[in-house]
Amino acid sequence: NQKSRDGDEYLEVLDEQMARLQVELIKKRIDFIKNLNQKVTSIYNLIAKNDNEKISLRYSCFLKQELTYENILALYKKNHQRDIRYMQSHLGIHKDDLKIFMNGNAADLFASQGQQRSIVLAIKIALLELIKKEIGEYPVLLLDDVLSELDDTRKTTLLNLIEGKVQTFLTSTNIDGIHHQVIDKAKKIVIENGNGKGESYGRK
Repeated sequence: NQKSRDGDEYLEVLDEQMARLQVELIKKRIDFIKNLNQKVTSIYNLIAKNDNEKISLRYSCFLKQELTYENILALYKKNHQRDIRYMQSHLGIHKDDLKIFMNGNAADLFASQGQQRSIVLAIKIALLELIKKEIGEYPVLLLDDVLSELDDTRKTTLLNLIEGKVQTFLTSTNIDGIHHQVIDKAKKIVIENGNGKGESYGRK
């Protein structure tokens, strides 16, 4: 009927617009992850201090063919009826992901908890550098209980990387035994029973 046909034509217009925009967005994502990968690789090596752990980031795209407007549009048309039936777009950049690998294997499956935490930290610090390059200053860094899962060497390297550069809010259940001037000079707030009080925790 006419109403159904009008709806199909409207979706076809949306498909064409999305396909055209997604070509440019995917290109920008690929370039961004390429730059991020270079920084993460070098920063992870500093944190882990292990030449046998090779980290790489890859962009996982819904489009497996050549990146063109025509190929994206063809996929949308192929899945048109299914999308209408389920009232959602099954394909598109909203389904894309960032994949992280260690020595060629998926890090979420093969990396230890400490290695995974180090990878996350390397990505955070790499993002800081990219943001600094883009806007001329570092953003505020939030680190929630990261020190408890790092060995002493990795703790020291992490604190060295942020020292004197980045305003950082760091939470921890215990900082006893962590000897670094970033910790020693920081303002410390102890939370007890939901109340905070400024004092040097563990530095009586």
